[in-house]
Amino acid sequence: MFVVCGLTTFAQKNTSSPYSRYGVGNIVTQGKGRSVAMGGAGIALNSKLMLNSLNPASYAALDSMSFLYEIGLKSDFSKYSASNATGSHYENKVNFDYFNIAWPVTQWWRMGLGLFPKSNVGYEFVLKDKGFNGVENTQEFIGKGGVNRFNFTHAIIPFQNLYIGVNASYIFGEIENDKRVYLNNIGSMSYYEDEKMTVKDVLFDFGLQYTAKISKNEQFTLGAIFNAKSTIRTDRELIKKTVKSSTIQNILSGDTTKTSFDYPMTWGVGLAYHYKDKITVSADYTESLWSESDFLGVNEGFNDEKIYAMGMEYTPDRGSLRNYYKTMTYRFGGYYKETYLPIQLGKRINDYGITFGVGIPMRRTATNINVGFEIGQKGTLSNNLVKENYAKICVSFSMFSRWFYKQKYE
Repeated sequence: MFVVCGLTTFAQKNTSSPYSRYGVGNIVTQGKGRSVAMGGAGIALNSKLMLNSLNPASYAALDSMSFLYEIGLKSDFSKYSASNATGSHYENKVNFDYFNIAWPVTQWWRMGLGLFPKSNVGYEFVLKDKGFNGVENTQEFIGKGGVNRFNFTHAIIPFQNLYIGVNASYIFGEIENDKRVYLNNIGSMSYYEDEKMTVKDVLFDFGLQYTAKISKNEQFTLGAIFNAKSTIRTDRELIKKTVKSSTIQNILSGDTTKTSFDYPMTWGVGLAYHYKDKITVSADYTESLWSESDFLGVNEGFNDEKIYAMGMEYTPDRGSLRNYYKTMTYRFGGYYKETYLPIQLGKRINDYGITFGVGIPMRRTATNINVGFEIGQKGTLSNNLVKENYAKICVSFSMFSRWFYKQKYE
């Protein structure tokens, strides 16, 4: 049921950011559930009771006799401001975010399936310009869609405290970018350019984690992720036409071509410190080499994307029977992103914010509800750009069930 609902909602408009016009749109942070409230950090995190989609190696830490299912919902509140516009524009969206399941195969092998958004496109804005030999015109830009991934995850334990994992991901989705040009002094004559890109391909990424104990109550976990530069196949449909009236149209061109874009080499490292079952501190650095990637056969001048993330969680007393609030996990963190958006925008587009949240355990079960809040800003008012202030609420349900053991009766 959730797979069907997820595929339906993934096809809806999940962003209103004008910055999603470039490349494959706004890149979605892959950290879900627990890591959302920890600034998105999680390359070195793992758990017996919760899933971590940032690093496929983390699945190896899951309980060997249990089935885990996790779903996520999110709500986005955005405010858009521009120095060359009067007032601000507000948007609010609530969407299904992801689903993820995992189960043991053997004592040393785990498997998982998951559906996640990879990028979102959704914008609509109008510009007035003088083009076409100085003729005043109004340009309207409209886009929607995005790219999603369906993960098939494998994780193994080759040696004690060492986890290795791989995701085989089916990448799919549609991105539509439409342009309308209305010539203000030639009546109803206008120019249309409609582009639709359909993405279907396979991508692999890898991860590892190693845990080292430094005392009875303390340990460090080192994590790493990597995917090589890959060429993603696409079908590109481009239609250009002029419209002189509601009934007279001239199709300048219209065809579908096989093309591709480069998904960049991405690597990341993370470090996590654990003290008993009380405190975890995690920090990540991730880099995607978009500057070396072509988009539909053209180098768009993308920047390398760099993400710095750090977070902490604290559980006062996980086993408390008298005070329920002591069994809850309290999280906070922050992040800073240098986005991949092209340099022709005139200024590097950065994205930064703070996060906080809580993990709520269900009584007499190992099921958890994770609530995360995120407040941030993307872009700037300088260079005639758009400043995007946003707040997000993410709720995930991590359901734990023991399946793989035999009942015995006396």
